[in-house]
Amino acid sequence: MGEGRLIEVYRAKDSQQAHVLRTALEDAGIRALVEGELLQGALGGVPVGWSSDPRVLVEETDAVRARRLVEEWESKGGSDEAERA
Repeated sequence: MGEGRLIEVYRAKDSQQAHVLRTALEDAGIRALVEGELLQGALGGVPVGWSSDPRVLVEETDAVRARRLVEEWESKGGSDEAERA
């Protein structure tokens, strides 16, 4: 990624969902990365109030556009599609 500050645009329920969205964002020309995907398996039962869900991050300059694409992705059933993949 570039030098810009990274912003969370989506908190996925699992690594697979996060990577499906990352791919959708990158297909739209937005560089994205998944952070925390290894925490789910490593931590097992985590204390309440602490989330190990993977996060999809983009550069701050792309955040508004990325959030719009996330909304479209969700409205088209993208998160449901990730579950079936």
